[in-house]
Amino acid sequence: MRKGVYTRKPKTAFAKVKKLYDQEFKKSGENYTYKNCDAETLARIRNKIKRQKNKLVYLQWSVFIMLVAAFIVVTYTFFNNQHYTPKPVVEDTKPYFKAVTYKLSDKRTLKVEYYKFGPKCAETNYKNGLKHQNTESYYQSGEQFRSAAYFYDTLVVEVYFYKNGDTIKNFPTITDDKVYHIKLPLPNSNKIAEFDFYDGKIMKDSYFEAFAK
Repeated sequence: MRKGVYTRKPKTAFAKVKKLYDQEFKKSGENYTYKNCDAETLARIRNKIKRQKNKLVYLQWSVFIMLVAAFIVVTYTFFNNQHYTPKPVVEDTKPYFKAVTYKLSDKRTLKVEYYKFGPKCAETNYKNGLKHQNTESYYQSGEQFRSAAYFYDTLVVEVYFYKNGDTIKNFPTITDDKVYHIKLPLPNSNKIAEFDFYDGKIMKDSYFEAFAK
């Protein structure tokens, strides 16, 4: 259990050292042995062993550094892709909202719409230029208002929510091409919510709650 036993550096294998000595003895052209070999030859052999050990250590460190560098590159690439934020490729202004389109891939884009001079009001996924998968819209205060699923521009299902998260039942059937004024009774309350509605989104500054008459 002595510390020196398990902390000391490993020595060069005896067979390897003996082989190097034998090679040097043969190069000298005389039948030397370790005991009667001159000091100059022994010093030359020791230096050669030392150079070979240094070369091996250098090679090991080079391989280690290359592996660490490769690991860092792979890890950085992976996490960079996980937190990838696409850059906007199109910005346009439409009635009542500002739309920014992000290119996600050759086939997919994400359109994010904002209230003019205000927060985000909707997100829509597109595939090959058509609405695909989830489309969501929000109240101006940030709560989710609508969630819809599309399959290449065909509406599959849609759900509307009150600000508290409850599902709005019997939401009126409307089209996306004109403005509607919507009145909804608030659950467990004698109030109603009123707002202007256009293209799946609540129009800016139109939402308010009032007591039912």
